[in-house]
Amino acid sequence: MTQEEKDLLLKDLCGRLLYGIKFGIGLGKLGKYDLVEINTKKGKVLFGHGLHTDLETCRPYLRPMSSMTKEEKNEYTDIKKGECNGCVLTGKGDPDTEFLLVDWLNSHHFDYRGLIEKGLALEAPEGMYY
Repeated sequence: MTQEEKDLLLKDLCGRLLYGIKFGIGLGKLGKYDLVEINTKKGKVLFGHGLHTDLETCRPYLRPMSSMTKEEKNEYTDIKKGECNGCVLTGKGDPDTEFLLVDWLNSHHFDYRGLIEKGLALEAPEGMYY
């Protein structure tokens, strides 16, 4: 894992800590663990039951954007229209309302950074986060 990939993953995970993200640990899809803490200086993560591991050996389970349900699409669109006047994480809108969209995506475990395609995340099985 390059330093750039590690930084991207850490940035993403820090925003998801409050939302009960699950992880696969090991080079394969071994187990599903709940994240408890991230030590950004050491690149270590702590999971439930006191399990520590290096960031390089674990992958978060995320939902592809394409898995968004019709109801979720409507809710997302309502946030964009009503709260953000059409902005979509462009940096041109009100920062408070753009953060609403990021928080919403994190709370629904969507992979809006393309981590699955980059091999930094695993695709969440259907129903994992419902």
